[in-house]
Amino acid sequence: MIKQFILSALFFYSAAMLRAQNRTGTDVLHHPELVSAFYALIGKQNFWLDNPVSLSLRKNFLNVIDSAAKWALDATDYHDKELHRLVEISFTQKDSVAEKYCERVFTDAAISFFKDLYEGSNNNAGYDEISSKCTEIDKRIILNKLVAICNGNCLEDVICSLEPVNDEYLILKSEYQKQIAKHSSYNLMQLKRTINYLRWINHFKLVQYIVVNIPSASLNYYQADTIALTMKAVVGKPSTQTPRFAAYCNKVILYPYWNVPNSIAVKELLPLYKKSPALLNAMNMQVIDNNGKVVNASKLNWSVYTKNNFPTVFGNQQVVTMH
Repeated sequence: MIKQFILSALFFYSAAMLRAQNRTGTDVLHHPELVSAFYALIGKQNFWLDNPVSLSLRKNFLNVIDSAAKWALDATDYHDKELHRLVEISFTQKDSVAEKYCERVFTDAAISFFKDLYEGSNNNAGYDEISSKCTEIDKRIILNKLVAICNGNCLEDVICSLEPVNDEYLILKSEYQKQIAKHSSYNLMQLKRTINYLRWINHFKLVQYIVVNIPSASLNYYQADTIALTMKAVVGKPSTQTPRFAAYCNKVILYPYWNVPNSIAVKELLPLYKKSPALLNAMNMQVIDNNGKVVNASKLNWSVYTKNNFPTVFGNQQVVTMH
């Protein structure tokens, strides 16, 4: 009787632990919707635990995660400790809850790793009007890469297919490997950030695009993966930094007016012109009305304007122009 009670207690304790583990597992998934979508695509609930060969796949994938730094990524972003705990566990039919948890943790780690390798990790572009238009395509690409492994494709080949192949990226990646050998933490940090930004930019597959490198004050115009034009750029100071953003450029204005940003107009120029309106001509500035016509500035009563009623308009949301 006592023995039966102890066994029953152990059974209920084990079941409760598995339920708690399952809840925890669901909570820690980075991409639960993509995980569910993957199993819907393959039409079964087991991939990593499907057959004896799966153990080899789990070990190979864990080796990839352990070597994440080689790809300028962090193993801790991919459930590395949990993967180590689960990699060699064998399950029976009675372990369905724990088995599902293991399956989904491995799948979530793979999706997270594939996404970061393809889209870049920890990129914050500030204002971004491009990424949202690519979300569904990106999801399909990541899921199809994982399905390819399910269909027998080599894990290493699939991983390589997720990376950019242009010269700029390959040079940076090669330099990153050299800095790993030198243990240069500062250079590694800078290269890591740049490599992930390049992944992010390249994964959009844009035919023509411009990249402004703020730290180097330079601009590159790309046609596909080739730099077609390079020039210097004017960027902000540390105290007035150029914001980072990604946006579509739908027109180019040659010899444009420089429309003064509101912050510069009211904080820097308005106080000057209120004291000495003649400075307007001395600085080769003009006042333009709403119809784009030049106003005779000598007839303006500068004294009535304040930061609250000064009529300035700038042409884009980021208050940024390329010159």
